[in-house]
Amino acid sequence: MTLEIITSDSLSAFRHGFFTRRGGASSGIFAGLNCGAGSSDQSEIVQINRARVAGAMNVEPAHLVGVHQVHSPDVVSVTGPHDGAAPKADALVTATPGLALSVLTADCQPVLFGDAEAGVIGAAHAGWRGAMDGVLEATVDAMVALGAARDCIHAVIGPTISQRAYEVGPEFFDDFMADSPDNARFFSNGEGDRMLFDLPAFGLSRLRAAGVPDPARDARRLLAHALGVAPERLTLVLPDPVGPEVAAAFADLIAARAARRPVSHLVGTRAFFGRDFIVSGDVLDPRPETETLIAAALACDWQSVLDLGTGSGAILLTLLAERPGATGLGIDVSGPALAVAARNRARLGLDDRAALRPGDWLNGITGRFDLIVCNPPYIPETEYAALEPEPRLWEPRLALTPGADGLAVYRNLAPKLGQVLTPGGTVLFEVGAGQAAAVAAMLRGTGFPDVRCLADLDGRDRVVCATLAPENR
Repeated sequence: MTLEIITSDSLSAFRHGFFTRRGGASSGIFAGLNCGAGSSDQSEIVQINRARVAGAMNVEPAHLVGVHQVHSPDVVSVTGPHDGAAPKADALVTATPGLALSVLTADCQPVLFGDAEAGVIGAAHAGWRGAMDGVLEATVDAMVALGAARDCIHAVIGPTISQRAYEVGPEFFDDFMADSPDNARFFSNGEGDRMLFDLPAFGLSRLRAAGVPDPARDARRLLAHALGVAPERLTLVLPDPVGPEVAAAFADLIAARAARRPVSHLVGTRAFFGRDFIVSGDVLDPRPETETLIAAALACDWQSVLDLGTGSGAILLTLLAERPGATGLGIDVSGPALAVAARNRARLGLDDRAALRPGDWLNGITGRFDLIVCNPPYIPETEYAALEPEPRLWEPRLALTPGADGLAVYRNLAPKLGQVLTPGGTVLFEVGAGQAAAVAAMLRGTGFPDVRCLADLDGRDRVVCATLAPENR
C-alpha cells in the first residue's frame, strides 16, 4: 500500500513529510506505520515500517535517526547514526547531509524545522509537557548553534490534536463582513452569539493576496511581535484568547507587510550571525550571505579592523563580539545609518572597542588596520529596477547601487587599500553575482599577490579575499 505523506511548501527545500498510518505493515493496536522500536509491536514489522519511511526519504534505514522520546525539552545534535541505543530526548538537529531526522507522535504535535540557507534541519516531538518546558525553543537554539539563522528557520507543525480559542462578539464579525464577505471563512460558530475567529489564517490570506513570499513565516513573526512573545514561543500561546488591542496591532502589521515593508522594519530587528541587530529604513538589512564574509574574517589573524560603509554596524560589531580584545572603526557617509550602528554598539556592550565616524570611504582615514571589510553597494543600475519591492522601496538606494555596472566602489578603493592596510593584512569585499573575477583582477592589479574568491552556501562566489605582501609598506 502506498504511504500517505503530508508535506509543506515552507520546507520545500528539503525532502520531508508527516507520515500517516496509511501504508504501514503493523496490525492490531499498532495498525499502521508503527516505527517505534521500543513498542511491543513485532520488531520485524517495525523494521519493515522503518525501511518504508527511509525509502520515502531516500536514505538507508540506518540513516533514519530518532531519539528515545520521554516528553522532555532535551535536544541532541547528530552527525550520523547512533552508536548504540538512541539517547533520551525529544528533538534532534543536524547539519550533516544524508541523514533523515524522525520523531514519533500519536496525539502530540510533530514539528519539522529547516534553514535552507544554512543547510540545518531539526525535528521535535512536542507534547504538552515538552512544549511547556521549552523543547521548541531548545530546538531552535540547537539549530542556531549549528549555523542556522533564527529568522531563516521555517517551522511546520504536523497533524495534531489542537484547538484555537479566539472568541469575539457579533459586532467584531460585522466589521469584518463589511470589509469583505469573503472574510466569513475566518469565522466559526461559538456558543450563543459568539464567534471564533482564525486570526493567523486571516493574516496569511492578506499576505498571500499581496504576493508576499513565505507568508506563513511572516504572519507568525508579526503575530508574535503583536503578542509580545518570542517567535519560537508562538505555538505555545496560540490557544489563548487575543484581546482587541492585539488584534488591531496585528492587522496594522499585516497591512504594512502587504505593502511589502520588510518584516525586520516592522519588528525592529534582524538576526545576523546569532545576534539581533536594530534595523530601519536608514540601513541595509544584514543578509545571511554576508555571514560568508564573517566566517572568512574570523579565519584571519587580526586585532584591528576597518569596516567601510558600516551601515547598521552588523559586520563590524559581529567581528568584535566574536574576537574579544580586538578594536575597530566603522565608516559611513550616512549620519542616520551611524545612529543605528551606535544603538547596536550599545546593545552589544562594545562602546569601548568600536569607533564610528562619518566619512566617504577611505578619505581622511589615518593609521593602518590588520583587516579591512567592506560590503559596498554593488547592484548594477540595470538590475536595480528588478529588485524585490522590499529592498527597492524600503532600503536606502545609496546602500544598494552605485549605478552603472556596480563596480565603482571597488575601482575607487582598490588602489588605496595598501595605504591603510598593515603589511600582511587582509581585505575582504562582498561582491554580487558575476562580479568576483573583475574585483579580484582589480586587486591583483594594485599589488595584492594573494587573491581568492570564496563561495557562499549556494555555491556562488560571494567574497573576494586579498592579502597584502608582508614587505609591502
